Amino acid sequence: MMPGSGKIRILLLIAAVSVFAVPVAEAFVPIPPHLVQLVVGKIKRPTGLEADQVTRVFAGAHEEKEAYEVKEHIIYSFPGKLRCETVSSYSPENRMVAVVSGGRFVKIVDGTIESATRSVRDYYTDILLFRDRELLEERFEKTGVDFSRSSIQRYNGRVCFVAGKPPQENAPSSSFWVDKDSLFPVRYTVKEQDRLVDIRYKNWQKVSHTWYPMRIETFLDKELYSVIDVASFSLETGFDPSLFDIDRMMQQAEKPVKE
Repeated sequence: MMPGSGKIRILLLIAAVSVFAVPVAEAFVPIPPHLVQLVVGKIKRPTGLEADQVTRVFAGAHEEKEAYEVKEHIIYSFPGKLRCETVSSYSPENRMVAVVSGGRFVKIVDGTIESATRSVRDYYTDILLFRDRELLEERFEKTGVDFSRSSIQRYNGRVCFVAGKPPQENAPSSSFWVDKDSLFPVRYTVKEQDRLVDIRYKNWQKVSHTWYPMRIETFLDKELYSVIDVASFSLETGFDPSLFDIDRMMQQAEKPVKE
């Protein structure tokens, strides 16, 4: 063996290991618009969809005795229209109807307009409703997802593509997380002033060519806020346009929006 050949082999081995140690996957991270297009292509957008689900809302974090339960029926009319009706077991006479249509929102409880802006409880529907690249990008822009950056992160042992800045300890930020292998959305975070809304999508199921998550968990500043368990969903068409008529709903409401 020639003198110094052992050193050369060692140097070559170190160089090879160094090359493979570089996170080359970073070079293949989709830019956010491409990532959104991959997602909407995966979960598909039907003409319409209906879902029945049970939501537990927690008054105190992880204290199930303080939770109240609502049964919800949701109608999605794509693109961009949604109607959710609930009956609360905490207050059975309490009937809520929330509608998204034409970029507007209204929530009416017992005939009274409670809100004309979406709240923490409503953010989870963003990914499920706006199954269109442009509409979803527009919604992400409103919730603060930085579309100039993307990265690869680990989440619950899975490798994920992330659009926006991942939230850090005591630094809430808006971001959109997609499982690298399945292309299903698994996490959506929204910076709400200085608070963090953290939504997790689990157990995606398929009907025809369309997918829907059967469990959705929402955390507020790391504390459990709500858990949604979907009983069933089905593809539907031909919804009555009056179901999404916000002007008509507001005219029929008894009181103006609460201050």
